[in-house]
Amino acid sequence: TAGEAELNWSRLSVSTETLESELEARGEERRGAREALLRLLLPHNRLVSLPRALGSGFPHLQLLDVSGNALTALGPELLALRGLRTLLAKNNRLGGPSALPKGLAQSPLCSSLQVLNLSGNALSSLPADLHRLTRLRILFCSDNQFTELPVCLGQCAQLSMIGFKAN
Repeated sequence: TAGEAELNWSRLSVSTETLESELEARGEERRGAREALLRLLLPHNRLVSLPRALGSGFPHLQLLDVSGNALTALGPELLALRGLRTLLAKNNRLGGPSALPKGLAQSPLCSSLQVLNLSGNALSSLPADLHRLTRLRILFCSDNQFTELPVCLGQCAQLSMIGFKAN
């Protein structure tokens, strides 16, 4: 039904290129359904980057699961997902200063993102302006390379649950 759409492509060994063309084709065929997509499940595939079509065509997306892929960075496509509430990006290869997109804290995600799971990556820091994600309630960053808790966590007013074990 409209407003309840879920696209589940878990464990299909889909590459970024295949996903890109599939998302574009679905958008051209059924623009209405594309706008109503609420949950996009892409765990355990072969994604090395987020598809470009993701940023421009899914204004109602609330949950994005890209866990268990080979992502080294979450690109700028993420910034356009103005309704995204839950981002699951665990068990990838995220690390370094470009792991999270520049401008994250100035994007529409500031007022929508509530759950962020970045566990099982190679992160050693978080953006200093993470506190601008004013609705962030749950943050998991276990099994990364943190040597201390990021200072920015103390400024996250809505944060009620964090996980930083095994760092």
